[in-house]
Formats: sequence, C-alpha cells, structure tokens
Amino acid sequence: MSAGRVRSFALLACTMIAALTVSLTVSTAAQSASKRTVVIKNAKTKKTRTVPQCGKAHVAVLRNNATIRADRVAKAKRHSKARRKALRASYLAQALRKAGCSARSESQKTAKTTPGSAGQKSTTSRPSAPNGGRSGTGTGGGGTGTTPTVPGVTPSPQTSQSWWTGIQGGANDWDARVGAKLGARIVRVEFAIGTSVASMREFVADYADRGIRILPLAGFHGRVPSVGEAQSLAAWTAEFGPGGSFWASRPAQAHLAIRHIEFGNETSMSYQGTQKRGGEYAQRVRDAFTAIQSAGNPQVGLLVQADNANQSDNWVAQMYAAVPNVHEYAAGWTVHPYGPRTKWQNRIDDVVSETARYGAPSSIPIDITEWGLSTDNGRCLDDNYGWNRCMTYDEAAAALSGSVADMRARYGGRIRHFLVYNGRDLRANGQTGDREHYFGLTTIGEQDKGSFTSAARALMAM
Repeated sequence: MSAGRVRSFALLACTMIAALTVSLTVSTAAQSASKRTVVIKNAKTKKTRTVPQCGKAHVAVLRNNATIRADRVAKAKRHSKARRKALRASYLAQALRKAGCSARSESQKTAKTTPGSAGQKSTTSRPSAPNGGRSGTGTGGGGTGTTPTVPGVTPSPQTSQSWWTGIQGGANDWDARVGAKLGARIVRVEFAIGTSVASMREFVADYADRGIRILPLAGFHGRVPSVGEAQSLAAWTAEFGPGGSFWASRPAQAHLAIRHIEFGNETSMSYQGTQKRGGEYAQRVRDAFTAIQSAGNPQVGLLVQADNANQSDNWVAQMYAAVPNVHEYAAGWTVHPYGPRTKWQNRIDDVVSETARYGAPSSIPIDITEWGLSTDNGRCLDDNYGWNRCMTYDEAAAALSGSVADMRARYGGRIRHFLVYNGRDLRANGQTGDREHYFGLTTIGEQDKGSFTSAARALMAM
C-alpha cells in the first residue's frame, strides 16, 4: 500500500473515531438528561401525591394534648366526665384534621374500640345549664362602630324551602346513618372554622349519598375567630354551594348543595367565656359575608347568633353597637330554646323583639338549630332542662310534637330550621343518670325509642 493511501486511511479512521466519540458523548448526555428528567418528574409526582400521615407516636402526642386541653376546660367549667370525654374527642379530631390525617378513619377506630363512649358524641358542646358556666374574660364587644361600605350588599338569599327538619349530627358515619333512618332532610355538622374543603369532602359525600343535605357549623369554641378564618368560609361555599365544584361529578345530588353556614355555636353563652364579645363576633360575620360575596358563592347565607340566652349580657345589643346593619349579613337568626314552653317562648320572643329593636326586618327567619329533651323511658335522670326528669318515651313524643305545634302556631312560617339534638343515645339504657347520655331519638344501638322515635319520623316528614 502506498504511503499516500496509508495516510488517507489513517485520516479517515481518525475522522470516524472522532465522530463516534462525539456521537457517544451526545448520546450519553442525552440519556443522562432523560434520566434526570424522569427523576425530576417522578419526584414531582411523588410530592404531589404524598399525603401526610400520622404515625402512632404522633397520634399519641395529639391525643395527650387533646386530653390536657379538655381536662383544663372541663375543670374550669365543672363539666361531667362524659362531657370531658366529648371535648377530648372533639379536640383530637381537630388536631388530626390540621395534621392531615383522616378524621373519618380515626372516628371509625374510636367507634370500634370504645363502643357507646361519649367520644362518639357530636363535636358540638352544650352548656351544663341554660345560664351555667363561668364569667368570661373577653375583651368586650364594642368595636369601632364603623361599617365599611360593601358594594352590592343585600340581605343574604333565602331559599324556596321554608321549613327544614333534621337532627344535630357530626362528621362521622353513624350520624349520617341515623339521619337517614329517621328521614332527616338536613343534618347539622360541625367543622372547625378554617377546615379545608379537602377534609370535608368525604363527609359531605357520605351524607349526600344518603340523600341528606348538611348544615355546616363553623365551630370556634370559647373564642372569636380571626378575620382570615372568617374569610376562609368563602372556600366552603365555592366548593359545596349551589353550582359548586363538588357537585360537578354528582349532578344527580346537586339539589343537596349547602344553602347556609351557621357561624359559631352558642358563642353568646357564658360557659364559653365569650358572652361579652358580641361586637367582635358581628365584625367577623361581616368579614365572612363579604368574602363569600366576592370570592365564594353568594347563594349561600350565614346563620347568625341572636340568642341572649336569658343572660344579663345583651348579646344582640353588643352586635349592633359594633355593626349597626348586622342584619344585612344574616340569612337567619339562630337560637337554642331548650325546655318546655315556659322556657322556649321567652328565648324566641327575645330574638324577635331584640333584633326588631335595632331595625332587623321580620322577614329574616329564625333557625332553631338545637332543641331536645332527655329520656330513658321513665328512669329518672339528673336533669332535663325543666322537663320531667323521669320522662317516658310516650311523654317525650307528646312533648316533641306539642312543642313544634305550639312554636309554629305562635311564630308562623318565620321558623325555618328545627333540628333535634340528637340522633342517638350515648349510653345503654340504665347505664348512667347523666341526662347528656339520653338525648337521642334512638338508642345507642340505633333502635327505636318507641313512640318518641315515631314522633321524630313524623316531624322529619313534615
């Protein structure tokens, strides 16, 4: 082979080797880049799909904190052991929701491990007596009295439905089950204010699957919420209100969309220590309303507390001192008139007269979101809000039917919600003398309480 040809082959070989090296380098880099992309993509996928879980140790810490908090509150307010357990369960459920754990699975676990316990009680707490509890240390309810102009403010919407009957329930499966067995049209369900819509969906779905609309109660026990918490209710309305995103995949159930949110539970009562903070409460009502109108669903109205609770602190006056047009933000006035007519009439009459005194129109409905009586079929209990402590089921049936008839005769169609506390007993027959365990319309085993349950079903069908 000639020298020239050798040089040509050598040059060609070098060129091919260089090209191959470049090709391999590019290919390796491309593969490396591809792998990095996949890793990054997988990392993102994992991140978006990761759901925070609470391990046993974490749950133990949350449970201990809930116990300490419940014991402190129960001691200060002289609650019974049953109510202390109910508070403990409520505080634990709130902590689990904040931590991102499944509140429902925890509730079911509690139901299995402690059947019949007070921990199965709905999270809504009630005072030991209508006027019971310690004095509050609130900051007062005066406020500035300045009401900013909100464009397009009109009274919150009313629905065509003028009479809603149901029960006080909770974010759990047994209240949904009992509500359906009783034929309840609506169940009041408490969620801590600020709860994410993601944490609420499974419970709203469970009730909807049973044909029940919920009345969400935005809970803030023993305090007044922050501005941000009040404004967060806009998210609830956008998700679960008429035309809300939750119903997009459930068009057949869209008629069960929420129509109202109850703003707090018994904040006006002294057992919470907030009875002097009516002005702050009214300001947060305004904040919530404004947010719902601008960023939520204007078709959902707020139910506002107007219950002076037979106390010397005039809650309604405090509200109007801070927000003179508070009634423009109210879709209804809530009141809990426990007891026979000698008690409930004074409470409801006070709502009517006090709100009218400050210019509230009589067209604003009155929403009785709790009413109830305790009965263990003739066995005497420690108290019964003025009713016979040894009430039989037949007597309870007559009291329920008679009270509803008398209220509707006196106040006409102005009463819209009538919700009975609560779906089932918290203890077996004869187990304790605590009235708190026997407010159920059914037994703890979800069996009928004779004519009392029959009267409840007739009420739900009205």
